[in-house]
Amino acid sequence: LKHKYSKNINNEVCIIKPINFELDGLISLISSLSDDFQKGFIIETIWKFLIYTEIANSLYYRIKEKPIYALTDNDKEILFFVDGHNNIVLTDFSTRLEQELQALATIKESKNQGEFRKRISEILHEHILGTLKELITSHFSQKQKLVVLIDNLDKSWRKNSNIDINSKFLLGLLGVVGRISRELKGKGQTANVFDFNLVIFLRSDIFRYLMSVAREPDKIEYTKLVWHDPEVFFRIINERIQVLNEDHRITPTYFWKELICTSVNAQPIREFLIENIIPRPRDIIYFFTTAKNIAVTRGHTKIEETDIVKGFREYSNWLFTSVLVENGITMNQMHDFMYNLMGENVIITKMKIVELMTASEITSSDPKKVELFIDKLVALTILGREVKKNEFQFVYDFETEDKNKVLAKKLNSDRYKIHNAFVPYLECVE
Repeated sequence: LKHKYSKNINNEVCIIKPINFELDGLISLISSLSDDFQKGFIIETIWKFLIYTEIANSLYYRIKEKPIYALTDNDKEILFFVDGHNNIVLTDFSTRLEQELQALATIKESKNQGEFRKRISEILHEHILGTLKELITSHFSQKQKLVVLIDNLDKSWRKNSNIDINSKFLLGLLGVVGRISRELKGKGQTANVFDFNLVIFLRSDIFRYLMSVAREPDKIEYTKLVWHDPEVFFRIINERIQVLNEDHRITPTYFWKELICTSVNAQPIREFLIENIIPRPRDIIYFFTTAKNIAVTRGHTKIEETDIVKGFREYSNWLFTSVLVENGITMNQMHDFMYNLMGENVIITKMKIVELMTASEITSSDPKKVELFIDKLVALTILGREVKKNEFQFVYDFETEDKNKVLAKKLNSDRYKIHNAFVPYLECVE
């Protein structure tokens, strides 16, 4: 998207990709407040501050590249203003967040919402944001477009992190998007006529959790990037082959015919990949990178069948580890349960799952908690439900889970299947 929109010199593309940010300060701050309004107001105001300053940061460095004679009055105003507040605008994203959290830590809880708003506005430089908003809107004309792309938000979503506060922080971002858009665009006769797009990229498991705790999930606008279609799925690799080969001698067609084996265990290579890899970009990229590295280390001139087999085992190991991090349950419980799955049958019954839950010290006496735990395993694509006799469906799109659940119930099935991607590491048996 950055590449596409940056081709037009009238477009300003601002990318927000925090390398990493610790939310310990935010967790401490939010925990000290008892009022939901105050928690929500602080989170949304922080995001508003971060996004406005990031846009100003992006504009500043683009304007700095212009020759002096090409600077407009607005350009000069932006340079002058940002230089005068460089400690607020020009520091990196994570440092900016940390600075504001330290300042907010001094605030006392207030029973008066108006007083609370005023104090937060002072700490988060509301007067500066007002000026920045005016400078930003006056910078763009009718033919221009402002695109803000936000990614890497999963960096704080990891083991031992406070999922509740993390989810509030990300929901606050989703909530403030519309407000920023309205502020920049204006309304009525004073509306600013330029295109503004703010796009947030979220991992599907994180988004699923956010939708489950959001007060009004129906008001969140989103587009699903799904990879069920094999042709679309393999485009991830085909596009990378074209981009990474500057001379374009190695086409996707040449790659599949000459640089990778045609089958694995007598199964066509693409069928093998579709059946054994979870259809997500990070999975197929990790798998191919691993198999390629193995082939290079072994001195092979193409990715052989043995390289694919070993790469599959390493991918299975990587996937197992990532599930422990992303599970959203306690780390120790999921760790014990997954290791207790070692050596089990690929087809596993509900009774066996309950037995393994007990062995992992996960509450298994309450039927509702058992169902919730199984739902979590299905959501993580560890297990697939039996929807027809001997046909198991895995949830790659969280919106299909309800359908699979109903079909399994009508079949009266208590059987599940462990995804092929986990089988090598877990050493499951048919």
